[in-house]
Amino acid sequence: MNMNNFVRLSSLLLVFLLYFLSSSAQTLRIWKNGSQIYSVEVSGVDSVSFSHKVVASPELVDLGLSVKWASFNLGAAKPEETGDFYMWGETTTATDRMCSWITYNYANGAENKLTKYVPEDKASEYGNDGYSDDKKILEPDDDAAHVALGGKWRMPTIEEWLELSNNCTWERTELNGVIGYKVTSRKEALKGNSIFLPINGIHIDDYFRNQDNCYYWSSSLGDSYPYHAKFFISTNAFAPAIKNYRESMDGVRSAGLTIRPVSD
Repeated sequence: MNMNNFVRLSSLLLVFLLYFLSSSAQTLRIWKNGSQIYSVEVSGVDSVSFSHKVVASPELVDLGLSVKWASFNLGAAKPEETGDFYMWGETTTATDRMCSWITYNYANGAENKLTKYVPEDKASEYGNDGYSDDKKILEPDDDAAHVALGGKWRMPTIEEWLELSNNCTWERTELNGVIGYKVTSRKEALKGNSIFLPINGIHIDDYFRNQDNCYYWSSSLGDSYPYHAKFFISTNAFAPAIKNYRESMDGVRSAGLTIRPVSD
């Protein structure tokens, strides 16, 4: 969220709160896309605060690929930090809130009522009131990395994740006590260049799950269902038979995953 939108939202909420506190109303309810997402008894409210997080800018790491990769996750300040979780296509963090279709920006409360990123051939089944835009890659305004960092920063496509997977050396290791994957360039001139991807898990509803694995969003819509988007997973769950297993998968857009930015 940019600063102007943040100030407007903060002011609007403050006006509503002052109205409720000064009137006979007893409950403040917040609605989104026709569904109630929050309510509170105003008699129990003694203060309201708003916060705006300053996102640290990572360094560019050249691994000899088509894009350069960020030195740490979006919302982090160090390579070993998880950073923030985001629902796909949202630019405000979902780390401290519920990740569900009710709270997701681009659905009217359900996976078959999508309001953006709906292919034409899926509109009747999954678009809200038949909506379709045929968009399959996140626009810059819906790209959390681009909105937070500006410039040429953006979320990687799934093809760029697979390029990283197939053209670098992966090692499961630790950095300052945090388990993750060291990804090192195979290019002779860049042999010392690497990034570290900490294990992070997935945020669904109010819970963090599968925190022994790496999950990262791409900017690409899923293939089969428009309520899915593509993410990249790296795991040792299949060890010792398969170590450092890596794959592209489709997952619900309303889940919260971390983001590793790239730059052209």
